[in-house]
Amino acid sequence: MNGDAEPGRAAEPAPAAAGPAPILITDDVLETRVEFEKGMGFAPLLCLGLAVVMIVVFGFEVSRGALDSTHAIVAVGAKDNASIRDGELWRLLSPAFLHGGLDHLIGNLLVLYVLGIGCEHLFGRLRTFNLFVGTAMAASLCSCLGKEPSVGASGAIFGLLLSFGMLFPNRIIVPLIPPIPMKAKYFVAIYGGLELILGFNGASGVAHFAHLGGMLGAWLLIRSWRSPRRRG
Repeated sequence: MNGDAEPGRAAEPAPAAAGPAPILITDDVLETRVEFEKGMGFAPLLCLGLAVVMIVVFGFEVSRGALDSTHAIVAVGAKDNASIRDGELWRLLSPAFLHGGLDHLIGNLLVLYVLGIGCEHLFGRLRTFNLFVGTAMAASLCSCLGKEPSVGASGAIFGLLLSFGMLFPNRIIVPLIPPIPMKAKYFVAIYGGLELILGFNGASGVAHFAHLGGMLGAWLLIRSWRSPRRRG
């Protein structure tokens, strides 16, 4: 009979149950509810690599005196409307690796690390890279609505933030400002609304339209990834 021990032979012990397998992040994961933290690590290699590049580039900025004047920061690759109109399209991406000061750099690196943990776990490194590049370029395009040169990874980081809010809208988060538990969708909506208001008010010298551009780029990318695949 199936499962019975043979006469004169002790039954073999059943193999120990294997632990839960980590989540396999596939192309279809956007359409599926998953236990998000399962298998998630704390070393997002892509975002840590991007952080290293930004630190090296910041050292280059300092060595070239790029923080001393607007002309100097434009010379090393800041977003500059006139230069982009003249065909220097690489300036749509280069500002994401430049920063206007040490505090600017450190703030962006911290947020990039926190969001990078979730994005790399969910999308994988390739799609997270595509998301960073796409949102950074969208941010630069939208920042052309302002006349001043701009630098910083903030536009791409706002894109990563919107991605998290779209995919996990009901997750409770506790932002630093304000330190109040709220659903991710409300946090993203509040910050997006503030950026829109501040952008039209021309407040504080921050490239608010770049932040909105990063969010728009992320929304378009996530929508395209959710679209049904074309069949040949």
